[in-house]
Amino acid sequence: MADHHHIGHIDSVRAQLAVPAYALQYLVDWPGRVAQDISDGLQDRYQLLDENRQLQVQNLQLQASLLKFQDLQQENERLRNLLDSAQKVGERVLIAEVLAVEVDPFARKMLINKGTYHGVETGQPLLDAHGVMGQVIEATPFSSVVMLITDQEHALPVQIARTGLRTIAVGLGAINRLTLLYLPNNADIQKGDRLVTGILSAKW
Repeated sequence: MADHHHIGHIDSVRAQLAVPAYALQYLVDWPGRVAQDISDGLQDRYQLLDENRQLQVQNLQLQASLLKFQDLQQENERLRNLLDSAQKVGERVLIAEVLAVEVDPFARKMLINKGTYHGVETGQPLLDAHGVMGQVIEATPFSSVVMLITDQEHALPVQIARTGLRTIAVGLGAINRLTLLYLPNNADIQKGDRLVTGILSAKW
């Protein structure tokens, strides 16, 4: 009976000592656990930063691809308009690129990369997707000089599509302005009227 009591007392002492021992062990281990938590937190932060950088790179790549796609769409639309203009004209149309533009602020001339070797002749009209743009005034074997209809020395016979009124469109040297000559004071002209010319197949 005494031994049983003695063993119970020892267990009670052990239990009482276990509490401060556990607390002491917790305090000893605490710096290590804090350091591990900090390390894990830093690793998570670095991983998030890396993923964020990767997403930023992917976003830039997608934006660049979108810009290229939009450029291709615009180029396709421009080519479709040119082909549509060619079908309306009903003749062979030669597509040319601009090599240089006249630096004179009042002269609207430019150099294109097609010449007599390609079938270009002086006097031929130059078209864009919206209609008549100018005419060839000088042709060499592999390039030509074009005078735009906005050049102040250029004049083009036109007709107002809505009314049939005929007049002369003369350039003013400005980028997007023409003036119409020989119009009566009571001429029926409205904003948005379309000017047409019937000499696309002839030399000007």
